[in-house]
Amino acid sequence: MWTEILTVLFLIVCFVTSDFQCPELEKSTLCACKEVVWWDNENKTVVDCSSASLNSVPNLGMVSSAEITKILLNGNKLSRVNLDDFKNIFVRELDLSRNSLSQLEKEHILHLRKVLTHLNLKSNRFEVDKGLKFIEGFSVLVELILDSNLIGYDSNDSATLPDSIFKNLGLRSLRILSLRSCGINNIQSMAFEGLPSLEVLDLTYNYLEEIPSAILRLSNLKSLFVGGNSIFTIKNNSFVGMILEKLVLDYNEIYEIEANAFSGLESNLKKLEFHGNYIPNIPSSALRRLKNLTFLKISKNNIQKIDKDAFVGMQSLQMLELDNNAIKFDNQSFVSLSDSLDTLLLRDTRLTYFPANELAPLRRLQTLDLSFNRIGPIMDADVSKLNLRTLILTNNNISVISPRTFKNLKQPIELDLDNNVISDVSFVMRAQPCSFSYVDLIGNPLTCDCDLEFVLNSGIMSGIGLTGHCETIHGSQYELGSSSLTRSLNRLCNQTERIHWCQRYQGPSNVSMTTHQIHFILFILSFIICVVFS
Repeated sequence: MWTEILTVLFLIVCFVTSDFQCPELEKSTLCACKEVVWWDNENKTVVDCSSASLNSVPNLGMVSSAEITKILLNGNKLSRVNLDDFKNIFVRELDLSRNSLSQLEKEHILHLRKVLTHLNLKSNRFEVDKGLKFIEGFSVLVELILDSNLIGYDSNDSATLPDSIFKNLGLRSLRILSLRSCGINNIQSMAFEGLPSLEVLDLTYNYLEEIPSAILRLSNLKSLFVGGNSIFTIKNNSFVGMILEKLVLDYNEIYEIEANAFSGLESNLKKLEFHGNYIPNIPSSALRRLKNLTFLKISKNNIQKIDKDAFVGMQSLQMLELDNNAIKFDNQSFVSLSDSLDTLLLRDTRLTYFPANELAPLRRLQTLDLSFNRIGPIMDADVSKLNLRTLILTNNNISVISPRTFKNLKQPIELDLDNNVISDVSFVMRAQPCSFSYVDLIGNPLTCDCDLEFVLNSGIMSGIGLTGHCETIHGSQYELGSSSLTRSLNRLCNQTERIHWCQRYQGPSNVSMTTHQIHFILFILSFIICVVFS
C-alpha cells in the first residue's frame, strides 16, 4: 500500500520545469540544463554534462543562473580542473566521477567549502593516501565518494590507508564515506580521525583480512559495509563500543565467528548479512545476544543442519535468508523464532518436498519462498498449518497439487508457481472458494480447458486471479484473462456464471512478494524518472 502511495507521490510531485535554461552551453556542448521541483517543493537546478566527451570543464559562466544545485561531469575525459572552471558558481552537489583526474588544487574549489554537500570522485586517479587537502574546510560536506581511486604501497608492500588522512580537514558534517574498490590491504588505527559525524562507511571490494580497528573510533557509525574482502574470522570485540545498526559482510572468506564477535552491538544491531561465505553452521553463540536483530542473511554458505538452539535469544528476528545452503531441519529448528519470524527464504536448499510440518511452529510466518528447489508433486502437505499470505514455489518440479494442500486456510493466499510443470488448475477449482487471491502460472504447460474457464469466470478467486498462458489441444496459445481466450473457451465450454463473491482480505499489512515486485518496479521506474531529471 505504501509503495503505491509513494509511486503516486513521485509521479505527482517530481516534475521538470523550464525556467532554468542554458541555450549557449547546450549549443556548444552536449550539456543540458533543467530545473526539477522535488518532493519537498525544493527547486533543483541541474547542469548535466555527463558522458559528453568533454576534455575540459565547459564554460559554466554561460549558465543563466549562478545558483546551481547539481553539476554532473561524470563519464568524460577530464584530466585536470582549472582555476576558473567553477569561478562564481555555487553548487551543492558535484559529480566528477569516471574521469582521469589525478589531483585537485584547493584554490580551484575553495569558494565551495561553505555550500558543497555531495562530492563524487569515483573512478579517477587520485592518490587518496597522499592526502585530501583540496577539501579542507568543507564544513557542510555530507557525502564523499572516493571509490576506485588509488592507494599507494608502503614499505611493507601493502596498500595502506594511513593515519590522520582526514584529520584537520574540518569535515565535521561528513556522514557518508565510500572507499569501495581502492585496493586497500590495511587501515591504520587512526585513519578515520577527524570524522566525528560519520554514519555510513563503505569499504566493499578491497583486500582487508580483518575488521579494521580504526572503525572503533567512529562513535556515530550506523552502517558498515565490508563485503567483498578477504576476511576469514570475525574476532571477539571487533565492534565493541559502537552503535552499528547495519553490518554487511557478504562475499568474504569467513568460516569462523567467535562467541563475543558482536559484543557491544546487543541493543543496536538490526541488520546483519553474511551472504557468500564459508560458515559451516548457524553461529548461535555469537548471535544469541543480538536481541534487536530483525534481519539475518546467511545465504550461500556451508550450513548443512539447523539445530534446535540455533536461533535462541533472537526474539526480534523478522526476516531470515538461508538460500543456497544444503540444509536439513526439523520441527524444532525454528521454534525460537515462532513469535517473531515474518519472512523465510529457503531458495535452492535441495528440498524435495513441502516442509509444512517442520515450519508449523512459525506462527507469525507470512511469506515463504521455496523457489529453485527439487519439490515434486505436493500431495500430503497441509499449508493451513502455516499462517501464510504469500507462498513462492517457482522453478521446482511440481506437476500436481492436491486440493487438500490448501484446505481450511485462515486467509486467502497468494501463490507463485512460475516455471513448474503444472498442466491444469484443478487444485484451485476443488479448493474452498476464496482460498486464493493470486496464482501465478507463468512458464507452466497449462491446458486451456473447462476447469480453467470455471476458475476464470466463477469468482472463486479474489484479487488478481490467475496469470500465465495456456495452450489448446490444437496448439494455440492464449494469455490468461485475455478476450481471445474468453472467446475460445466459450466455444469449448458452457460459460460459467459468477457464483462466488470473494471479499478482499483486510488482514495485517504485508504485501506479497509477487504483487510487491510489481508495485516496487512501478516505484523504481517513477524514482528513475525523477533522478534522470535531477
